[in-house]
Amino acid sequence: MPIFLQPIGWISPLWHATELGRYFTYGHSISGQMLAIHISFLAIILVIGIRAAQNAYTNRLAK
Repeated sequence: MPIFLQPIGWISPLWHATELGRYFTYGHSISGQMLAIHISFLAIILVIGIRAAQNAYTNRLAK
């Protein structure tokens, strides 16, 4: 990926999940801080997605 596009990749959930997958399956070395960042980022995205889905579901039922 070109240097100017790398920050876009770093905010992608796919990158975080891939790094965790490499760590858990291949033993790829990751610092404890980066491990916490990857897990936290994915957890935050999960919470945001669940809340958005609940709001959409509630709005659709209210119609």
